[in-house]
Amino acid sequence: MARLEKLFESGRAIEADYFHKKEQELIAKLRQRAARVAERQGLAEETGISDEAILQTLEELGFSRDLVKVVHMFPLVAVAWADGEVSDKEKGLILQAAQVWGVAEGTPGHAKLTDWLEKRPDPAYADQLIRVIKDIKSVRQEGKQEQFETNILNLCTQVAEASGGFLGLGRKISIEEQQVIDRITREIATNHPDAARKVSET
Repeated sequence: MARLEKLFESGRAIEADYFHKKEQELIAKLRQRAARVAERQGLAEETGISDEAILQTLEELGFSRDLVKVVHMFPLVAVAWADGEVSDKEKGLILQAAQVWGVAEGTPGHAKLTDWLEKRPDPAYADQLIRVIKDIKSVRQEGKQEQFETNILNLCTQVAEASGGFLGLGRKISIEEQQVIDRITREIATNHPDAARKVSET
C-alpha cells in the first residue's frame, strides 16, 4: 500500500512538474509576443508608418525604434562607397547631416551609421534598404514625399562632390558615384521626373 502511494505521489509530482514547465513556456511566449508588439508599435511611432509589410521588413533587416532613424541616411552611405572607399570629407558630411536630422552621437543610430561608413554594407543588404526607403516614401503624405526626396537627392550630390576633383578642377562626381545617384533617383523620385533630371544633370 505504501509503495502504491509513493507511486501515485511520484506520478503527481511528475505531472505537476510537466504542467509547471508548460506554464512557464506559455508565459515566456506571451512575454515575447508582447515585446514584439511593443517594438512594432514603437517602430510605427518613430517612422510615422502604419504599413505592416514595411514595418516587418524593417524588423527583418534588424531595425528597432532606436536604429530606424538612420534608414533614410543610407543613400548617402551608398554614394560614399560608390568608388570603393569613404573619404574623411564624405564621412564628415554624412555625420554632420545625421546630427542635423536628429541622429546624435552616442546613440545606437549613430553607431550603426558609423559602422556603415567603416565597413562597406553587403550589396544584397544595400539593395533591400534602398527598396524599403522607396516603400517608406510611397506611403508618406505628398508634401513630405517631396521634401524627403529633395533632401536625400541634394545630400547625395553633396556627398559625391565632397572629395571630387583636384584643386577645384576636373570632374567633381565620379562615374561610379553618378551611377549610384542615378539608381537612387530612379528608386525614390519616380513620381518627380523634374527632380530626377536635375540630379542626373548635376
